[in-house]
Amino acid sequence: MENRELFYSKSKLLKYLNKNIEECINKKNPFLRIDKSYNINVALNKNGMKIDISEQELSRTTESYLEHAQKKIENFQKTIAAQNTEISNLKDEIYKLEYSAKENDKHLKDKIALLEYKDRTEVRSPKVLSSIDAPSNSSGWTVIQCRKTGRIDFITESYLYNVGFGDANDGYWIGCEKLHGFTKTQRHELYIELADSNGRKYFARYNNFVIGSLEEKYRLKSLGEYSGDAGDALRDHENNNFEFYNNWKGVYKSFSWWTAPGFKCNLNGNYNISKSNSEPIGFWWGEISSLKYCKMSIRPTKE
Repeated sequence: MENRELFYSKSKLLKYLNKNIEECINKKNPFLRIDKSYNINVALNKNGMKIDISEQELSRTTESYLEHAQKKIENFQKTIAAQNTEISNLKDEIYKLEYSAKENDKHLKDKIALLEYKDRTEVRSPKVLSSIDAPSNSSGWTVIQCRKTGRIDFITESYLYNVGFGDANDGYWIGCEKLHGFTKTQRHELYIELADSNGRKYFARYNNFVIGSLEEKYRLKSLGEYSGDAGDALRDHENNNFEFYNNWKGVYKSFSWWTAPGFKCNLNGNYNISKSNSEPIGFWWGEISSLKYCKMSIRPTKE
């Protein structure tokens, strides 16, 4: 604070500053403390007195408090700096984890896509489950289709007919891609077992069953010779494509089967509908209109 100077006559000063001022006058360096922060300094001269007001030194208590407060501030600043460093390190760690998670997710998706592609394109020889009866006269058969209870819905998306779906213990379609893979490399015979609602059993056998590729729309390229008592109902479907039937009921779900100018059978149709004269949507074979069971199996043959 700047000193503020005041000039008074001695008599006027004595009038206002009382007798304590008189005691200060006799001191060599007189001053009068007016509070804890300021001093009045008094100097005598021929014209009277010169008085100025100046700030006093801060008390030790105040200095100590400020030093303590300053140390606290410094400690807080150090703590904040350390926390900021820790936050920065955590941000770096989070970034690394997020980047690693994205890379792992991409790797996983790529791996799933590769496995799905292999599943669609590779041909494997699935074992015939013991719970499904194979033709009784010999072994080595692979079940490619079966329907036992109708619990598995064959009215489904078209792509599932390409890759396969269902439960081999109840309702099952192996998939056209696998059928093509089996029959393109080796000659196969086809054996079809049927049963109607009265429990009567029938069979149909074809000795040269061949299915085309996806590009050929899984065409039924060959059946060979027929034998059996069910009737040669599949013959009219020979040399025709395996197609999704007209988006049945407009829900992008339907059955798929080999087409024909006039359908004579449909083992992938609606299980709960018998033979229909107007639309091939039911589950039937030739003259057997009330089917309750079917199973299609294939087996490699030498000739």
